[in-house]
Amino acid sequence: MSVPGFDDRLVRFSHFTGDGASTGGEMLDDPAVVKLCASAFEAVWERATPHEDWRLPLPDAPPTG
Repeated sequence: MSVPGFDDRLVRFSHFTGDGASTGGEMLDDPAVVKLCASAFEAVWERATPHEDWRLPLPDAPPTG
């Protein structure tokens, strides 16, 4: 699994094994990769539930939303 972190010019990918151990990371400054990560973040952020509205569903209750 790779988890990106980015700003407007760099993306850092942190790589992990299936059991969660870090295998290192890499920094990329390819504008296409930066743009892809930024647009993916924005798309997800628009659909996110605000922190103050989020509630942990109880095990015996159906999820809401």
